[in-house]
Amino acid sequence: MKGRRFSTIFLGVACAALLSSCLGVDMNTRFAKDGSGALTVKLRLSQQMLAMAQEQGKSAIPLTKEDVEASYKNLPGVKVESVTQENTDQDRIITAVISFRDFSVFKATDGLAGSGATLARSPDGTTTYRVIVGSPDASKGLQQGPSQATPSAQSPQPDPQTEQAVEAMLKSLMSGYSLVYSVTAPSKILSHTLGNLSADGMTVEYSIPMADYVDLKSPLTFAVTW
Repeated sequence: MKGRRFSTIFLGVACAALLSSCLGVDMNTRFAKDGSGALTVKLRLSQQMLAMAQEQGKSAIPLTKEDVEASYKNLPGVKVESVTQENTDQDRIITAVISFRDFSVFKATDGLAGSGATLARSPDGTTTYRVIVGSPDASKGLQQGPSQATPSAQSPQPDPQTEQAVEAMLKSLMSGYSLVYSVTAPSKILSHTLGNLSADGMTVEYSIPMADYVDLKSPLTFAVTW
């Protein structure tokens, strides 16, 4: 019974960590010369994980068109241009196009344009986009288990076999899902830290499998300069 209780708690914590990673995220930011632009965000959510989210209660990620619109409605100069939702046997796919007048409005948000996303102009006339990929807390719930993520004298001690089995199951559910960041600049891209440059030199795309993302030991910086 004690092992079963632990496995239920661990599954809940792990599911919360997994759901906060959105499973499949494809985010393109297209900039104009004046710093305005548009985000195109595609979330691909496993129907299996959606069912788990409903069992766990309110999710931290947008699961409906209404959720997406609510996430952006209070940001000045930001407009949700369109949101489409498609359900397949395997996934729910939500695609949103969001325009913005000034990208700096996203700096204080978490996850809407990427954690810590910034756009900065240098004295030499170049512009650099930066976003943090992962964070120290991104995979804490999955890697440490509930006894360390939420310390409590009453918490049951983890059973290594149960923990490994649940983690293997969750990693299996993440198979085929990735986190993708891409930036399309208004002029030729001069340098970038991660990802691949398109043939026309205007877009950089970085992709990491979600299973690798939650295993990151420290954050990465995706930076693009034009």
